[in-house]
Amino acid sequence: MKRLLRDTRGSALVGFAFVLPILLGISFGILEFSVLAFDFHRANEATRRIARQAAIVAPLVDQATLTNNGSATCTGTACTGLAALTEVADSVFPEIGPENVAITYSLTDIGKDLPLGFLRKPLITVRITGLQHDFLLFNGLNGAPKSLTFPPLTTSTLGRWF
Repeated sequence: MKRLLRDTRGSALVGFAFVLPILLGISFGILEFSVLAFDFHRANEATRRIARQAAIVAPLVDQATLTNNGSATCTGTACTGLAALTEVADSVFPEIGPENVAITYSLTDIGKDLPLGFLRKPLITVRITGLQHDFLLFNGLNGAPKSLTFPPLTTSTLGRWF
Protein backbone atom coordinates (compact mmCIF):
# COMPACT_ATOMS: atom_id res chain seq x y z
CA MET A 1 0.00 0.00 0.00
CA LYS A 2 2.90 2.35 0.80
CA ARG A 3 4.34 1.79 -2.64
CA LEU A 4 1.00 2.70 -4.25
CA LEU A 5 0.74 5.96 -2.27
CA ARG A 6 4.26 7.03 -3.32
CA ASP A 7 3.63 6.30 -6.99
CA THR A 8 3.22 9.65 -8.89
CA ARG A 9 3.29 8.43 -12.47
CA GLY A 10 -0.35 9.43 -13.20
CA SER A 11 -0.30 12.84 -11.48
CA ALA A 12 0.38 14.73 -14.72
CA LEU A 13 -2.63 13.11 -16.34
CA VAL A 14 -4.88 14.04 -13.42
CA GLY A 15 -3.58 17.64 -13.47
CA PHE A 16 -4.14 17.83 -17.22
CA ALA A 17 -7.71 16.57 -16.76
CA PHE A 18 -8.38 19.52 -14.42
CA VAL A 19 -6.72 22.13 -16.67
CA LEU A 20 -8.08 20.94 -20.05
CA PRO A 21 -11.64 22.31 -19.68
CA ILE A 22 -10.27 25.72 -18.69
CA LEU A 23 -7.89 25.79 -21.66
CA LEU A 24 -10.64 24.74 -24.05
CA GLY A 25 -13.00 27.40 -22.68
CA ILE A 26 -10.40 30.14 -23.09
CA SER A 27 -9.50 28.94 -26.60
CA PHE A 28 -13.12 28.78 -27.75
CA GLY A 29 -13.79 32.18 -26.15
CA ILE A 30 -10.91 33.74 -28.08
CA LEU A 31 -12.14 32.10 -31.28
CA GLU A 32 -15.75 33.25 -30.77
CA PHE A 33 -14.83 36.85 -30.02
CA SER A 34 -12.37 36.92 -32.93
CA VAL A 35 -15.23 35.95 -35.26
CA LEU A 36 -17.41 38.63 -33.60
CA ALA A 37 -14.74 41.29 -34.19
CA PHE A 38 -14.34 40.13 -37.80
CA ASP A 39 -18.11 40.39 -38.39
CA PHE A 40 -18.12 43.89 -36.89
CA HIS A 41 -15.29 44.89 -39.23
CA ARG A 42 -17.15 43.40 -42.23
CA ALA A 43 -20.28 45.36 -41.31
CA ASN A 44 -18.27 48.59 -41.07
CA GLU A 45 -16.66 47.90 -44.45
CA ALA A 46 -20.09 47.26 -45.97
CA THR A 47 -21.29 50.60 -44.59
CA ARG A 48 -18.30 52.34 -46.16
CA ARG A 49 -18.89 50.67 -49.52
CA ILE A 50 -22.55 51.67 -49.59
CA ALA A 51 -21.60 55.28 -48.77
CA ARG A 52 -18.97 55.33 -51.52
CA GLN A 53 -21.41 53.92 -54.05
CA ALA A 54 -24.06 56.44 -52.97
CA ALA A 55 -21.54 59.23 -53.56
CA ILE A 56 -20.74 58.22 -57.14
CA VAL A 57 -24.26 57.46 -58.40
CA ALA A 58 -27.14 59.88 -58.84
CA PRO A 59 -28.87 60.74 -55.53
CA LEU A 60 -31.80 58.55 -54.55
CA VAL A 61 -33.80 61.64 -53.58
CA ASP A 62 -35.00 64.48 -55.77
CA GLN A 63 -32.46 67.31 -55.88
CA ALA A 64 -35.19 69.95 -55.81
CA THR A 65 -36.59 68.45 -52.59
CA LEU A 66 -33.09 68.37 -51.13
CA THR A 67 -32.46 72.01 -52.11
CA ASN A 68 -35.78 73.19 -50.65
CA ASN A 69 -35.71 71.18 -47.42
CA GLY A 70 -31.95 71.00 -46.82
CA SER A 71 -32.14 67.29 -46.02
CA ALA A 72 -33.87 64.12 -47.17
CA THR A 73 -33.75 60.53 -45.97
CA CYS A 74 -34.16 57.39 -48.03
CA THR A 75 -35.07 54.19 -46.14
CA GLY A 76 -36.10 50.63 -46.84
CA THR A 77 -38.64 49.71 -49.46
CA ALA A 78 -39.94 53.28 -49.73
CA CYS A 79 -36.79 54.24 -51.60
CA THR A 80 -36.30 52.94 -55.12
CA GLY A 81 -32.69 52.25 -55.93
CA LEU A 82 -31.66 51.39 -52.37
CA ALA A 83 -31.57 47.67 -53.17
CA ALA A 84 -29.08 48.34 -55.96
CA LEU A 85 -26.86 50.27 -53.55
CA THR A 86 -26.89 47.49 -50.98
CA GLU A 87 -25.71 44.99 -53.60
CA VAL A 88 -22.20 46.48 -53.46
CA ALA A 89 -21.97 45.24 -49.86
CA ASP A 90 -23.08 41.67 -50.67
CA SER A 91 -19.53 40.46 -51.20
CA VAL A 92 -18.53 41.73 -47.75
CA PHE A 93 -21.64 41.24 -45.60
CA PRO A 94 -24.47 39.52 -47.48
CA GLU A 95 -26.90 39.77 -44.55
CA ILE A 96 -27.40 43.50 -45.18
CA GLY A 97 -30.65 44.29 -46.99
CA PRO A 98 -32.49 47.49 -47.89
CA GLU A 99 -34.49 47.20 -44.66
CA ASN A 100 -31.26 47.68 -42.67
CA VAL A 101 -30.07 50.78 -44.52
CA ALA A 102 -31.02 54.46 -44.21
CA ILE A 103 -29.32 57.08 -46.36
CA THR A 104 -29.61 60.74 -45.42
CA TYR A 105 -28.69 63.49 -47.86
CA SER A 106 -28.13 66.91 -46.30
CA LEU A 107 -26.77 70.06 -47.90
CA THR A 108 -23.40 71.22 -46.63
CA ASP A 109 -21.65 74.49 -47.37
CA ILE A 110 -17.97 74.10 -48.10
CA GLY A 111 -15.49 76.82 -49.00
CA LYS A 112 -16.33 80.39 -48.07
CA ASP A 113 -13.86 82.32 -50.23
CA LEU A 114 -15.13 81.15 -53.59
CA PRO A 115 -16.10 83.78 -56.19
CA LEU A 116 -19.76 82.71 -56.05
CA GLY A 117 -19.86 82.35 -52.27
CA PHE A 118 -20.41 78.99 -50.59
CA LEU A 119 -20.29 75.80 -52.57
CA ARG A 120 -23.15 73.51 -51.60
CA LYS A 121 -22.58 69.78 -51.70
CA PRO A 122 -24.73 66.92 -50.43
CA LEU A 123 -23.37 65.19 -47.35
CA ILE A 124 -24.34 61.52 -47.58
CA THR A 125 -24.74 59.66 -44.29
CA VAL A 126 -25.31 55.91 -44.40
CA ARG A 127 -26.71 54.27 -41.26
CA ILE A 128 -27.06 50.51 -40.92
CA THR A 129 -29.14 49.07 -38.08
CA GLY A 130 -30.51 45.71 -37.02
CA LEU A 131 -27.49 43.53 -37.80
CA GLN A 132 -26.88 40.53 -35.56
CA HIS A 133 -24.04 38.15 -34.90
CA ASP A 134 -25.18 34.64 -33.98
CA PHE A 135 -22.80 32.91 -31.60
CA LEU A 136 -21.53 29.57 -32.85
CA LEU A 137 -19.64 27.94 -30.00
CA PHE A 138 -21.37 29.39 -26.94
CA ASN A 139 -24.86 28.91 -28.33
CA GLY A 140 -25.46 25.77 -26.30
CA LEU A 141 -24.17 27.04 -22.96
CA ASN A 142 -26.81 27.57 -20.33
CA GLY A 143 -27.36 31.30 -19.74
CA ALA A 144 -25.21 32.44 -22.66
CA PRO A 145 -26.81 34.77 -25.21
CA LYS A 146 -27.71 33.27 -28.58
CA SER A 147 -26.80 36.41 -30.54
CA LEU A 148 -25.52 39.96 -30.24
CA THR A 149 -27.08 42.95 -32.01
CA PHE A 150 -24.50 45.35 -33.41
CA PRO A 151 -24.86 49.02 -32.54
CA PRO A 152 -25.93 51.29 -35.42
CA LEU A 153 -23.09 51.71 -37.91
CA THR A 154 -22.73 55.11 -39.54
CA THR A 155 -20.41 56.66 -42.10
CA SER A 156 -20.54 59.92 -44.05
CA THR A 157 -19.03 61.22 -47.26
CA LEU A 158 -19.51 64.17 -49.58
CA GLY A 159 -21.49 63.55 -52.72
CA ARG A 160 -21.82 65.52 -55.92
CA TRP A 161 -24.60 67.05 -57.95
CA PHE A 162 -25.74 65.36 -61.13
